[in-house]
Amino acid sequence: MADSPELLKGIVLVRAFALGGIDLVIQARAVFLGMVIYAVGITLSNRAMWRSPGFRKRVLKPIAVWLENDGGEQEGQAEVLHGVLALFLMTQTRVTNIPLFILSEVQLQVLASMDLSTCELSLTSIILQYTSFFAFGGSNAISSVDLSNAYNGVSGYSVAAVALLTFCANWAGPIWWVTATLLLMGRKRRDRCRGVRQLQLSSTCFIATTNMSVMLACTLLRTHLFIWTVFSPKYLFTLAWCFGQYFCISMTAFKLYMWLWGQ
Repeated sequence: MADSPELLKGIVLVRAFALGGIDLVIQARAVFLGMVIYAVGITLSNRAMWRSPGFRKRVLKPIAVWLENDGGEQEGQAEVLHGVLALFLMTQTRVTNIPLFILSEVQLQVLASMDLSTCELSLTSIILQYTSFFAFGGSNAISSVDLSNAYNGVSGYSVAAVALLTFCANWAGPIWWVTATLLLMGRKRRDRCRGVRQLQLSSTCFIATTNMSVMLACTLLRTHLFIWTVFSPKYLFTLAWCFGQYFCISMTAFKLYMWLWGQ
């Protein structure tokens, strides 16, 4: 709202809830803290050590009753965590990209209605991750990196915080599709664990192949005229896809999913 107020001009409800006078850093931190507390609460409610009758009756029963939907409690918890992540990504991406999340949700429902095999789902996930990256305004040029939301909730320069928020702002679409793919995989009650492992293997093979291809091209064309304007930025973005999207996002999501719902 503070980033692009002209897009919300005339919306009375937004004006009514505008927190004028409160520092934007405090507002962003409050939003982030609320999402973290909610996500942690949902995560811990799924572990056996938090399933004592007294604790669940006093604290977790309202949440558990709400999550008991047609898909079951585990699927409900995964969908809630996915929703919290989507809300966080909406706060990080450009305001004009928020409608793309609606389009992505429509695509997710279409894919859910199809009987895709694990191999087809893995290939579709990889394609949609890269498609959403470019659809959200990304490219292989350093100048396309969006820094408008890199300081949300940050009062001073912090390498770790700014780098994390910058990555989430520019890779919002691919991050969303990682958890969306796990939702689709979770609906396959049979062979759920094996499906997640195959998804992990497919992602590993793809990222290894792309990294090898880019490094080979940069090595062979190291004397080319465009080595610093084309190949070098592409190599940097490949590293971001490898270490950021693959290791930090995909592998963490796969391991967390197996830890929570793999048994």
